[in-house]
Amino acid sequence: MLLTTKKNRRKRDVAAAAKAHAPFVLKLCGAALLIVGVGFGGQLAWAWAQVSPQFVVKSVSVSGNARSADAELLKLAGLDVAQNLFQLDTAQLERALGTHPWVKTAKVSRHFPSGLAIAIVEHEPAAVVSLGELYLVDADGLPFKRLQAQDELDLPIVTGLDRDGYTERPLEAHDRIVAALAVLEQWKPAPAEVRTSVHGVTVVQTDGLEVRLGEGDLAAKLERLARVRRELQSRKLTADVIRLDNRMRPDWVTVQLSTSATK
Repeated sequence: MLLTTKKNRRKRDVAAAAKAHAPFVLKLCGAALLIVGVGFGGQLAWAWAQVSPQFVVKSVSVSGNARSADAELLKLAGLDVAQNLFQLDTAQLERALGTHPWVKTAKVSRHFPSGLAIAIVEHEPAAVVSLGELYLVDADGLPFKRLQAQDELDLPIVTGLDRDGYTERPLEAHDRIVAALAVLEQWKPAPAEVRTSVHGVTVVQTDGLEVRLGEGDLAAKLERLARVRRELQSRKLTADVIRLDNRMRPDWVTVQLSTSATK
């Protein structure tokens, strides 16, 4: 009798446990079926979206471009009507747009259901640098395109470099361009030319005055230059060359007076 009682009790315990857990198991199975259904439905929706005429590109807006024409950018990106928004590779489009010489960065965004937006940031030319040929450089001292007549820019020129030197010693050449741009940023009005060499920077003004600044301590040198100019003006004298590049005596200024008519 005792053995029979234990067996019945065990059967009743198993049955009770199964009955108690039945709702959870049913819910678990239902959730699994739902996940499978959602996944399958998502695949169907994705396949449909890629061919649906509802998501065909109907409008493309381009902003931020002043020197790069809309038509040029769209041609570079290979964009035309009848393309599906979901099938477009925006990263690849941005890389293609970045090959335009004026484009610094490009951002492509989808605007559902049928729009595409292109935001352009263009290079800002700071000067022209002579590297065998003339190139535009930005404020970071990086050449970004060859200067062309249609660019219609009036910018000072940085000389003293050549293509071979730039190719063989790019870091040194970049530092020299940056040093020239630092002078240009503080030189008003803009000079005709800034010569750069291993010895530093020389500024040639539009009136022909040559100011040899050399290297380093630009703020102090410009302050001394201003005092010299005031002194020359008070004496009604003109100079052909003003030198502030004495490395042994950095506080010295040498003036070569003009032999032409004075003011």
